[in-house]
Amino acid sequence: MATLFAYGTLMFAPIWSQVVGEVYETAPATLHGYVRRAVVGQHYPVVLPANRQNCVEGIVYFGVSNDNLAVLDEFEGIYYRRTSERVELSDSSMIAAFVYVLKDGYRSIAADHEWDPKQFIEFGMKPFLEQYSGFSSI
Repeated sequence: MATLFAYGTLMFAPIWSQVVGEVYETAPATLHGYVRRAVVGQHYPVVLPANRQNCVEGIVYFGVSNDNLAVLDEFEGIYYRRTSERVELSDSSMIAAFVYVLKDGYRSIAADHEWDPKQFIEFGMKPFLEQYSGFSSI
């Protein structure tokens, strides 16, 4: 069982349920030392290492099964590596969680602007659910 920090499309129940199909306990969390960027021409983001004062808001899923981690690895595809980082919960406690971070060799896909979750809900979720190629790999 593992804890997973989600900062992009997997924060949203319609996408999480389509990928994983199981419900897990969640909590808001913050990843320090990273920035979240849009992917050029896509509806999903990546995170990149940055200065410690930078942070990314997201959620953690607790108790994710190894089978579901394997499914998530396939869904995330070749651009990401799963790594363990410390994330901060709303009570200021720090816990270890897996995070999908952009691999160094793919930095060119990261846009210069932040990925906005509110914009995704309004404009990106429907096309993402209809078009994302990662769904075919799971």
